Amino acid sequence: MVAVAQFLSPEWVEQLDAALESFPLDPEASVSVGHVVRDGEGGEITYVFAVANGRAGIELGPVDDADVILFQDYATAVAIARGDVTAQQALANGGLKLRGDVGALVRAGSLLANVGPALVGVRNSTTY
Repeated sequence: MVAVAQFLSPEWVEQLDAALESFPLDPEASVSVGHVVRDGEGGEITYVFAVANGRAGIELGPVDDADVILFQDYATAVAIARGDVTAQQALANGGLKLRGDVGALVRAGSLLANVGPALVGVRNSTTY
C-alpha cells in the first residue's frame, strides 16, 4: 500500500517517481512535459515529467527546458489528477494552457496514456 501524500508535495512526487521506476517503456521514446500549477496553497509549483532511455520520471523543479509546458490553476490540476476531467477537456474549457512543442505532446500521446495505470496507487492514496 502506498503512503498517503499531499498533492504536489515532495512526497507525492517521490511516490510518482517510484511508481514509474519499473514501468517498461520504449528505449527510443523521449519527451518532457513541464507542469506549472498556480494558485495552490504553496504558491506556484513546477515539476517535469520526462521519458528518456526507456524510463519515465518526475521531479520538482524548473520547467524551462521541457518540450512542452502545461499551465493550470490548482483546481484544474486536481481535477486532472483525480481523473474528473481529461487534459483534453481542460484544454478545451480553457483551464489548461500549452506552450512549446505541442507536436511532441501529440506524438507522445499513446505513451503518456499507457503510463496512467502505473500511477493508480498513488492517485488513490493522494490527499487534495
